[in-house]
Amino acid sequence: MKLIIAILLIFFLQTVNSKNISIDLIKNKSEKEKITQKIEKNYKDAFVSNSQIFEMTYFKTQFFIAAVMEFGGDKPRGCYVQKLDSNYELQEFLPAASIEDQSCSAILAIYACENDKFVGVGSISQMKFGANNFHPQGAFFNINSNFEMQENKKLSEKLEVIGTVKEAKKELECH
Repeated sequence: MKLIIAILLIFFLQTVNSKNISIDLIKNKSEKEKITQKIEKNYKDAFVSNSQIFEMTYFKTQFFIAAVMEFGGDKPRGCYVQKLDSNYELQEFLPAASIEDQSCSAILAIYACENDKFVGVGSISQMKFGANNFHPQGAFFNINSNFEMQENKKLSEKLEVIGTVKEAKKELECH
């Protein structure tokens, strides 16, 4: 009887884990292409290409992407954070930092912390906080509940290139 319960428990845990999409999906190139194509098809007014979706993260049944997008009107070309629904459709526009066009060539990433707070890290040549406040490469920033970037006390110049989520998380303070 104990063996049967143990087997059922293992099966249940595997089922739950399979439904909870892994963060490894960020590195899945074909999945990234599929999402990109869906976005391009549904949102022709926003400029998004495969090379310009920097990072995707999955948190509490929501996908978030950090990408270079081009909007008309008061939303110029820049790096924005976008929320996707379960069908990979843009559910909500989340205003992040206004980052200059030439600065969107490196990594912009967002990460979900265990305490429901979001932290971001960028290896971008200039990140704009407020009117005239720029930081050099490797600036940390927090994302508040409105998904607006807030300046973090901890800044680091060594984050010029961040290759993986694992490496970045070592540097992040999730509190």
